[in-house]
Amino acid sequence: MPALQRRCKELRERMVTSIDDQDGLTKRELQIMELLATGNSNRAIGDRLFISPHTVANHVRHILEKTGMPNRTAVATYTVERKGAKK
Repeated sequence: MPALQRRCKELRERMVTSIDDQDGLTKRELQIMELLATGNSNRAIGDRLFISPHTVANHVRHILEKTGMPNRTAVATYTVERKGAKK
């Protein structure tokens, strides 16, 4: 298992509750998590959702605060793995 994946797994295990409980995430934050998981930049996400890149950055910051994840890569990895587990 690559080091980044292993580190993300360790961080997820230490996180507060599961995001399945949504941790108070808004619908917009959940949308942004999905778009982060496909590797989109703030600009690309903003274009798709008709909001500014700055607004996207604010949403990403809120996601990180609410989930306890260290960065957007961890959010993206978690989202991809969560989608795979639900299949």
